[in-house]
Amino acid sequence: MKKKYRTWNLAVIILCMLTIVFIVAVNYLVNPYNIFESPTYEGFNEQKIETKEYILKEKDLVNQKPDTIFLGSSRTFLGLDPSYYKKMVGEKAYNVGLAGASMDVELKYFEYVLKSNPKLKRVIIGLDFEAFNIFGTTPLGFSEERLSSKRWIKEDLFLNLFTIQAFIDSMRVIHENRNNISNLTQDTLLEDGSFNESVQLNIHQEMLNSGHNRFYEHLQEYLVSEQLLAKYELSNKNISYFKQLVDLCEENQIELIAFIQPAHALQWTGIEKAGLWEQLEQWKKEIVHITPVWDFSGYNSITTTSAENFDVYFDQAHYRKKVGNLILHKTLQIDAEKVPSDFGVYLTEENIQSHLYKIRADRDAWMADNPLIMQRIDELLPE
Repeated sequence: MKKKYRTWNLAVIILCMLTIVFIVAVNYLVNPYNIFESPTYEGFNEQKIETKEYILKEKDLVNQKPDTIFLGSSRTFLGLDPSYYKKMVGEKAYNVGLAGASMDVELKYFEYVLKSNPKLKRVIIGLDFEAFNIFGTTPLGFSEERLSSKRWIKEDLFLNLFTIQAFIDSMRVIHENRNNISNLTQDTLLEDGSFNESVQLNIHQEMLNSGHNRFYEHLQEYLVSEQLLAKYELSNKNISYFKQLVDLCEENQIELIAFIQPAHALQWTGIEKAGLWEQLEQWKKEIVHITPVWDFSGYNSITTTSAENFDVYFDQAHYRKKVGNLILHKTLQIDAEKVPSDFGVYLTEENIQSHLYKIRADRDAWMADNPLIMQRIDELLPE
């Protein structure tokens, strides 16, 4: 009888082990989150559920060792194009833009690059007012432990290979690829770390066609979020993190180009309506006190374009790569004549005050000229 139980227990153990091996193999081969280097096949796993950029970019930085990195939030992720940069200067770049990244997260990724890539020559960083909010939270995808190792950490391996949820998502990927169902995404994260623009355009155009204008809906999300604009206090810690990054670049003889990101005029007006304009100006002064920056914010021929199509922007916060290309031309001073003359001002402590006065005047004029837009923004404000 005991031998029979032993045989049964052994059979159960073997079955469990085979099941785990099967789940791991399927999750690796299907690669539903697009983070492993397994092959992609049309009709099987070409379209994915999502891209976990916080994991994948850390691995790519070790393998690719670019000459230049782009740092910043999802604005950098969507807007700066390493392939265009390479055409301009002949050097390899990688986009380290991360959704929801605050200044401390950007600093930690930069420190990671310094440890793994001694040939780094240049850092181009897009700065966001929201990334310096004391009420901001650490993004869900971020893991400091991950940045301490070039290998996969146990948590990442477990969640993406061994879990039933990953297996369910793998089955969904296979099913929807075989049946040509378009609920998934395709190549959202390109090899150079930037975002596939066509994916975002398709999503936002479908929403606009169904009556949802993301320029205004996304602005409302900013206005009601305590991590973004509903509550705001300038974080001295995040200011110090930025200074640490500037100092590290100087110590390691790495050229740093910093710029304030060109959100749409709706975003800047929303900031004014939220009563945060003075804090916005103070933030700029703090930044310029550390290092000169290019300012693409405010009201100009790019930021005041139509909020009824996606020719220039995806929404009120995120600009397209054609705008990012203009930023590269202006900040690198290569074919700068291609850039509208009112787009981008090089800020120093000598000219910042006059610049802030001009933006205020431009703001007041634009708001006066667009009463219907002002009414629509007022309706978005939390009660």
